[in-house]
Amino acid sequence: MLVVAVASFVCVGLLAIFKAYIDRCTEFSGYVKTITYYLTTAVAVSGVSYAVGNLVERLIEELGLFETSSNVSMAVIPEVVSMNPSVAYY
Repeated sequence: MLVVAVASFVCVGLLAIFKAYIDRCTEFSGYVKTITYYLTTAVAVSGVSYAVGNLVERLIEELGLFETSSNVSMAVIPEVVSMNPSVAYY
């Protein structure tokens, strides 16, 4: 999850640099302001999203709509699951 966050952070940073270039910032401070604005916005939004996701997960578990036990079968169609993994994709 950390790798995805870093990759997103880098992408937002690059997009902010390109936006500052397109807006024809003449000084270095214009680039810094634009990049800082978009990076802080990205961090704030991802933090809020993470917090809301945790709250929704707790609510779903509390209402009993989601089981966290490990004995729940993950196969949607049990007939498709092959006992021999070497021929599972053929």
